[in-house]
Amino acid sequence: MRAEGTTPEPEPPMQSGLTTLGEVACRYQADEIRPEELPMIAAEALAAGLDTPTLCELAGWPRNADARDIRDGFEQALSESGTGLPNRGLARRHALRLSIF
Repeated sequence: MRAEGTTPEPEPPMQSGLTTLGEVACRYQADEIRPEELPMIAAEALAAGLDTPTLCELAGWPRNADARDIRDGFEQALSESGTGLPNRGLARRHALRLSIF
C-alpha cells in the first residue's frame, strides 16, 4: 500500500551486462582489475543479464584458481559476448579519463 499523495522512488538506471563487461575489459587491460576479481565480476555480469557459456563457467570459479586460466576464461567470455579486448594504450587513456572525473 502506498500512502496518499506519495510517489514511488524512481528506479536507478541499470547498465546492461554488455556495457558493464566492456568497462571491465578496459579496466582489466589498464591493470586496474586483478584476475582473482574476475569470477565475481562474471557473476555480476550474469546478474545484469549477460549470459555466455564461458561467463557462466568463470562465475563459478574460486578466486584462487590459476590466474592464467581466469585470464583465458575472461578473454573467451569477452569474445563470446562480442566485446573486444581494447589495446592497452586505449584502455589506459580511458582509465585516466575516468579518474579525472
